[in-house]
Amino acid sequence: MHYRDMIAVHGPTLGLSAEEIANTQRELDFYIWIESRINNGEWVALGADNSKPHYDTRPMIDPALPEVREYRLRWWDKGVPNGEFSPIQKIVVVG
Repeated sequence: MHYRDMIAVHGPTLGLSAEEIANTQRELDFYIWIESRINNGEWVALGADNSKPHYDTRPMIDPALPEVREYRLRWWDKGVPNGEFSPIQKIVVVG
């Protein structure tokens, strides 16, 4: 299978490790579409990005309570998200 065919079939990968977050920021040669939800709510678009890592700068709903944030990615091509979503990754954010 050609690499370009794999992109159409498989979603991008996503990691939420401290090591990946600590990596030097760099620009990617492709774009990804990022979606997130908080506490099992509705999925919201965070937009297309080509930098690594991507920082979620949204404030917490209630800083006194932990919240579960979930993320999923798709490829961004020709102005639209396409392909399968990546596996969902979860992280618990505390104030």
